[in-house]
Amino acid sequence: MGDPDDHVTSPVAPSVLGRWDPGRPPHGLARFATNGETTIHYLDTGPADEGAAPVVFVPGITCVAEDYTDVLAAFGRRVLVIDLRGRGRSSTPESGYTRDDHVRDIEAVLDHAGIGRFHLATFSRGTTYGLPHALAHPSQVVSIVVGDYICGEVGITDEGWALEFLRGRWRGTPVASRIREAALVGIVRESVERRYEDEVARLGIPTVVVRSGAPGPDGQPFVNDVEQERWRRAGADIVTFEASGHDIFRPDPLAFPLLVRAHTTSHP
Repeated sequence: MGDPDDHVTSPVAPSVLGRWDPGRPPHGLARFATNGETTIHYLDTGPADEGAAPVVFVPGITCVAEDYTDVLAAFGRRVLVIDLRGRGRSSTPESGYTRDDHVRDIEAVLDHAGIGRFHLATFSRGTTYGLPHALAHPSQVVSIVVGDYICGEVGITDEGWALEFLRGRWRGTPVASRIREAALVGIVRESVERRYEDEVARLGIPTVVVRSGAPGPDGQPFVNDVEQERWRRAGADIVTFEASGHDIFRPDPLAFPLLVRAHTTSHP
């Protein structure tokens, strides 16, 4: 099974999602943290709302933080969106693309932004890195919303997939402008098939999983019946965006942020 972000690699119609342009100066919300010698870019709508824990959003393998500039207000509170290493405006080390390297990127952003308790939101492969942070720091995480991914990590065994994938497009722009070759090849090489449902169940943190309703290339939604059952074993509620493929921000870019807003409001 390949990473689900290969479910959409063709041009898409414009929407209110921000349009990624690597040649444009950094957005006014841009902040930069460091993890060792790696610089991690993130957007931060701060300052914090009094008494309201912020949302920390970890997006997918080909997403960049600036994809989401036009929907940030819909989250309804302070929100941070992270460019993981090798993507967007973050730097690209030659090596260091394990799950734990990415988790430390998240930790670096939280430390830099002075975040204590927060609501975790993830999309696609960002879930692979967001959930282990929650498992390691459960007292920090108030609630979790996952966008269209398994409760774990997809191990990718075909290194040739990375080079083919780089020739595609995501949200109307070339994949290669969003994630550098060294990063994608490193992620594939370091990927490991693993599951977290038992550990997530023990956390007892209120969790919602948004799954796509439209089938992918294999004829099924990515969070298929088997994966839904695993999420239920983890204690998650499941919501289906019937009109969406894997990119759950289409056709309605506001649906996921508004669901996160409702969930975080219910679990202050």
